Amino acid sequence: MKKSKKYLIIMLAVVLSLILTVGISCLIAYFVIDNNNENQENNPILSEYSSIIYVIDDEILFNDSIKNGQNIIAPTIPIKDEALFEGWYTDFGTWENKIYDGHIVRKNMILYARWNYMIKFVSSGSYVDPILVLEGLSCNSTLISEKYNAIFDGWYTESGEKFDLLNGIVEERMTLTAHWKYLINFDSAGGAVVKSINVSEGELHDSLPKTTREGMVFSGWIDEHGILCDQDYILTENINLTAQWSYTMHFDSNGGTGVTDKYVLQNTISPVDYFPIRPKYRFLGWFTDSGERIDLGVHVVVSNLNLTAKWERV
Repeated sequence: MKKSKKYLIIMLAVVLSLILTVGISCLIAYFVIDNNNENQENNPILSEYSSIIYVIDDEILFNDSIKNGQNIIAPTIPIKDEALFEGWYTDFGTWENKIYDGHIVRKNMILYARWNYMIKFVSSGSYVDPILVLEGLSCNSTLISEKYNAIFDGWYTESGEKFDLLNGIVEERMTLTAHWKYLINFDSAGGAVVKSINVSEGELHDSLPKTTREGMVFSGWIDEHGILCDQDYILTENINLTAQWSYTMHFDSNGGTGVTDKYVLQNTISPVDYFPIRPKYRFLGWFTDSGERIDLGVHVVVSNLNLTAKWERV
């Protein structure tokens, strides 16, 4: 009899142990498994409530506390200039895990706002309608503007960078401005022929070619208004440019202090007079090889000049 009681006690202990083990396993499974959301991490709920933080542009919009197991209720749809709210995501930048109303809360979460951004276009050519692009995607577009006598050169941001509508990633609202290429024709004015080119809108920088002419020095290009097209010249339309040529004025001081050679634009007045110094001599002026006196500051330069100083002993 005593032996039967001993066996009975042992059996009861085994049964109670099995019940306790199964109970604990079920309790853990309840916290770990979420059949309503396949994206939940397999972590047990350690507290009764979870914190839900809503973030817009690196700033916290709202911090909510929701009882675990209840449905999430998102705050009022946020508003942003030139953008439409698209939804809340747990993964900023990759935008693969969107959280909808009704999502069952099991853990703390940070939710990031995602937007459809307005892309506006500014052009001196044909009008282009604005478009909405989902944050993190490209415009996936080949939109262009058209302008008479100009070649479309792409869309540029406000900071002056070219933006690729087909592949560029949109991360904010943008205003894009059309840039153009213009035709430049060249009149070499007796120099070597230069072919026409297309140059992007804006400053010319080093875009312009050079030309040559025997016995003369190339001094740049001028437009139809006589304005020199240097590196600060702003190109806004098709233009015709004419070469400017300079002649060389060489000075031989003939024993006096040296005078540097000068380059003088064709058909312009020579520079002001230069007075070399020679001890015990009086300067009489500058003379050509043929003996003609040249009055600097008055003489119109139409050829290269070799000038020699004449002196009178005093």
